[in-house]
Amino acid sequence: MKPQLILTYQYIKLRSRNHSNGFTLVELMVVIIILGILSAVGMKTILNEVSKAKQAEAKSSIAHINAAQSTHWLAQGTFANAMSELSIGLPSSTANYTYIISGNISLGTVNATASDTMLKGYVGVVERYADGNQKQIISGIICESAAAGNITSLPTSGRPGTNACGTNVELGR
Repeated sequence: MKPQLILTYQYIKLRSRNHSNGFTLVELMVVIIILGILSAVGMKTILNEVSKAKQAEAKSSIAHINAAQSTHWLAQGTFANAMSELSIGLPSSTANYTYIISGNISLGTVNATASDTMLKGYVGVVERYADGNQKQIISGIICESAAAGNITSLPTSGRPGTNACGTNVELGR
């Protein structure tokens, strides 16, 4: 090959290599936009899961308190009026919820008041009543607010399936 042809070939090869080593501004902008969309979708999902985890704390605590209220009634003949009477080691307040307990001879309630307006409120109710055969029963339910915010009207029954939660959601025993 002629030396001039070889130099021209090497020059073209070198020149084309230098121009293809980077990304164009348009390519970078497209990637940044796609990453922005993906992170916006991901953040919404992550924030949703954080709220669910905090709400799981309230559901779990109320389930323990309802069970302790049943045990307290069997031992004392009345439902407890304070967390300290139950002796279960749960705090009456956490970073996410404050638990207010009240009770009498036939009904025990616990209201989980959320500290954050984005969290749902919960109420637990335990009731002692006689069934159709006059057999004494102690049962409880957990009510969840239908939307974020606290439950303002406490249920007056702990009987499952009686629509005691009203417009709120009944989670079960």
